Amino acid sequence: MSEEVENQTETVENTEEPKKEEKKFSRDDIAKMVNAQVDKIKNDLESKYSKQLEQVKAEALEEGERRAKMTADEKAEEDRKRRELEFERREKELELRERKAETRDLLTNAGLPLSFVSQLMGKDSEETQRNINEFQKIVNQQVQNELHKKAAGKVPNTSSSSPAPQKKLSDMTLDEQMALYHENPQAFQALQNNK
Repeated sequence: MSEEVENQTETVENTEEPKKEEKKFSRDDIAKMVNAQVDKIKNDLESKYSKQLEQVKAEALEEGERRAKMTADEKAEEDRKRRELEFERREKELELRERKAETRDLLTNAGLPLSFVSQLMGKDSEETQRNINEFQKIVNQQVQNELHKKAAGKVPNTSSSSPAPQKKLSDMTLDEQMALYHENPQAFQALQNNK
């Protein structure tokens, strides 16, 4: 019997899977790996931005040389044109903001969602107003169509179409009274008055 126990013990020991060897890293090893990655990323970024910096420097140097060759009048004319272009750009931005604000006001007054500002904003006030009016017509038409679709499926309840109940209100169960009240309120009132 002791042999059986030993054989079973050996079998159990043999069925265990061999453990995988796990790599163990010291803090120094981890620090070295992290530092290597940081250095790689740092070098990549430095090379990328150094190229951009060199390009900007070259453009600035070229611009400086070009301006050095210009006369005072040419420099003044170029500066004036640059300021004029900047002024026009700012003026367009301001006009765009004003048109957006006006469009928001018009949409609010029309009771339409503000999410359509950019789609309905026109080149001027008149075009914007036309766009909003047209959009409002479309929305109203869609609402009317949906209301007609929903109303077409229902038959209105009228007192003449449903027969008058044959029972007295006191002879009806509470469920029957509730059903009559909901289905035909006028008949319910008539029965209540005839007590």
